[in-house]
Parts: sequence; C-alpha cells; structure tokens
Amino acid sequence: MKMKTDGHSKTAILIFANSPEEESRRKSLLHGTELFRDIMTRTLLEVTKTGLPYFHFDEQHQRGSDFGSRFLNAMEDVFDIGYQYVIAIGADIPRISASQILSAADRLKKDEIVIGPSTDGGFYLIGLHKSQFLKQEMIQLPWQTSDLRAHLVNNISSKGLNICILKILSDIDRVEDLDGLILGHKNIPYSIFKYLSLLTRCERIAEITIEKHFDSTFLKSHYNKGSPEHGLFSY
Repeated sequence: MKMKTDGHSKTAILIFANSPEEESRRKSLLHGTELFRDIMTRTLLEVTKTGLPYFHFDEQHQRGSDFGSRFLNAMEDVFDIGYQYVIAIGADIPRISASQILSAADRLKKDEIVIGPSTDGGFYLIGLHKSQFLKQEMIQLPWQTSDLRAHLVNNISSKGLNICILKILSDIDRVEDLDGLILGHKNIPYSIFKYLSLLTRCERIAEITIEKHFDSTFLKSHYNKGSPEHGLFSY
C-alpha cells in the first residue's frame, strides 16, 4: 500500500487501482501497460495537487475474493487509520482532475455522499463519511455491472441521505471506450491521446483531431506515428 499522509486532514483519498501491468493483463489492450502507466502518472499528479493525504491499494494490497469485497476492505482500512472522510477513485479515468476531487471533499463537509458517475453505469469516484460507510449493505450491491450506480443511489436515497452527483466521465474497459475518448474529448493528456490514437483503429481521425487542437510546431517535434513516447503532457 503506497501512501502519502500529512497527519492533519480528516479526509483521505483512496486510489483503488491495479498496477499498470495487471490492468493491461485484465483488459487485454494492446500496449495497455504503457497506457495505464501514463494514466496512473496523471492520476497521481492530480491527487497530489489536492494536498490531501492519499493511499494507493494495488492488487498486492487488496484483500477479498471479489471486486466488491476488495474495494470495501480498502475503504475500511483507510477509515480504520483514523480518517473521517474517504474519497475513493480508480485509475482508469484519464480526465479526472484535482478540482473535481476537491469539490467532492467540500461537499462531504456538507454531509453529502458524493458520486462521480462513469458512462458504464458504475462510478469513478465515491466519497462519504465514516458513519455512512455501511459495509455489510454495500457488499450486496451488483458490483461490476451496469446497474451498480442505480442500486447505490437508490440505497442512499432510501435512507434519506443527501447525494451530490458529479460530472459523468468515461473510464477505459474496452477498445470501444478508447474510440469514444478520441472522438468525444480534446482535453486529455497528450501522451495518453497518442496511445489512444495508436491503440484504436482511428489513425486518420486522430491525426485530424491532433491537427485541430495542438500547435503544429509542437506536433512536428512530438508526434511520432511509429511508436508512442513515454512521459506525460497535461494541459
């Protein structure tokens, strides 16, 4: 469990994400290790910008026989350290930002449960107070299905608790998700964009989009269709 703590905040961030190698293996994406390594680098950068303490649980530090139990055990572990609020995120959302995480932290202090919905019916972020963390009920949710978020929202609403829904974002589970990111968004890190254009079969679309949104001088020196470069370019 990799961590950075400041010893003062009552709110902690949980990054619940497999290593790039494991993520690539599970999702079977060409050049996936490089892709998820860059996404993780960007995620850590945005998390660091918040100034909040954070903990990263990869596959070596997760406990449980299925996704739901591993995720909830990780949240419980962070609460048990002594934090009153936990904001849990994954690392397959290229466009998550520090401002979104800080917005979630602010809403938590207003006694709200915060959910960041993903396009697949799940969520890329959940934040709640320790008193709202009902592990035995949450384990019954249909984890890793398109009905997860709906069941979660209904469960929260049935208890009369307040919910804050953030902007919907796309995660990366399949090649089709990469196509959607290329066609639908321009404000993603440049290195990740290069991987997306390489991994999908949209090379000409990627070239047109790059020409439209990036300076031509920059492109001549940085864009190499033959092989992706390592590193992070975020704007």
